[in-house]
Amino acid sequence: MINQFIQLSPEDVQDLKSIYSTTYARIDTTNFEMVMQIHFHQLSSWIKRFYPGSFPKALKTNSRIGNVINREYSVGLIEDIYNIKLQNLKEPIIDIGCGRNALLVNELLLLEKDDILGIDRFLNIINKKALEVSWFDFRFEKNTWNTVFANMSFSNNLLYAMKYKEGSICEYYLKYKEIIESLRVGGVFYYAPSLTCIEERLDARYSIERTEKEGISVTTLTVRD
Repeated sequence: MINQFIQLSPEDVQDLKSIYSTTYARIDTTNFEMVMQIHFHQLSSWIKRFYPGSFPKALKTNSRIGNVINREYSVGLIEDIYNIKLQNLKEPIIDIGCGRNALLVNELLLLEKDDILGIDRFLNIINKKALEVSWFDFRFEKNTWNTVFANMSFSNNLLYAMKYKEGSICEYYLKYKEIIESLRVGGVFYYAPSLTCIEERLDARYSIERTEKEGISVTTLTVRD
């Protein structure tokens, strides 16, 4: 619950299920305490592999660990951060990491923007314009979108991987490439924080504009005509 950047594969989920099913099969009235000790050890080993080595060490002495707190950004803040007006955005539009309530999607619907989609791993709403899916499982088809948003979502996760999960960086790079190639000519990708290390290596097809808002670098990437 404290690491919002974890991405679980089907194999990871199956491993967790196996731990619990094995524990359940071992339980009887005489060895419950021993079974729980084994279960805790197996569960700890499973969780530990998703965290940098420094994390378990720092948390080892904590008796209580709080939850990660995420907030959905208001539509007004989004307009301010990227210096845009929502009514001027070109469809089709996709919001990557739209949040549990898909606030941006709902606001765009009120503005009669119909060709839109929000994606997020967790949703609280039932909306045909919002899809509960990880961006890694979502296929960004080439030349599909005129506007892409990823505010404090995809690039935050990529930066975390660069710092703590070197083995998964290539997966993030390939997904970034897939996202920008899904833009139509003239299409725009709005995201924060910026990914300077990638942006500096893009070819001439892409125009990069960076601004800074409250200490966070913000990127507007446009596919040149």
